[in-house]
Formats: sequence, C-alpha cells, structure tokens
Amino acid sequence: MPVLTVHTTATIDDGAIPTLLTACSTTLAEAMAQPEGYVMTLFERADAMTMAGTSDPSCLVDVRSVVELTGDQTQAITARLCSLVRDHLGVEPNRVFVNFTDFRRAMWGFNGSTLA
Repeated sequence: MPVLTVHTTATIDDGAIPTLLTACSTTLAEAMAQPEGYVMTLFERADAMTMAGTSDPSCLVDVRSVVELTGDQTQAITARLCSLVRDHLGVEPNRVFVNFTDFRRAMWGFNGSTLA
C-alpha cells in the first residue's frame, strides 16, 4: 500500500499532472511488485524550495509504505523516479531527493481498519 507524493517548484501545466501521477503509480507498483490498485499518488506544488543553496527547480519525492524495502530496491526505485521526474518535470536527477518511509502495518489505515 504505497503512497507517493511529488513536491516540486518545477512548472507543469495542470493538465499534465494526471499523466505524471499515473506514470508514478505504474512505476512504483512495478518496482515494488505491488498491485497498482493499492497505490496512491499525490502532487503538491511547493511555493518555495531550495536545494544546494539555490532556488532552481527541484523535487522531493516521498514514498511511504508498509512494505519493507531493501537497499537494492530503493536504489532501483530512486533511479526510475529520478528519470520519470526529469522526463515529466524537467528536473535533473541531481535536483531530486527521494525519501522512503516504512510503517508498521498497525500504523496504516485503509477501508475502515488497519492492516495489522
């Protein structure tokens, strides 16, 4: 049950956001071997963001899940997400942070219950 949020200062037309989020959903589901029916994606424009001391366009991709990932998996997911962000937002990989957070199943609610 992964959730992916894209936070960015990059310019993107409102009409292109669903395409970006669909690409994120498909990429994450494939990379985590999870059904896409359990993936949620969100897009948040950041009013201000700095990275490496500049306010040039940058991006934070936040990935949260109850699935514990290995270092090899996070490496592969990061590479795919950085490529996707470059393709859709024009933000180079050296201006992208990807943050992974694992939650205990009891700390994740869905459909009126938790996953514990």
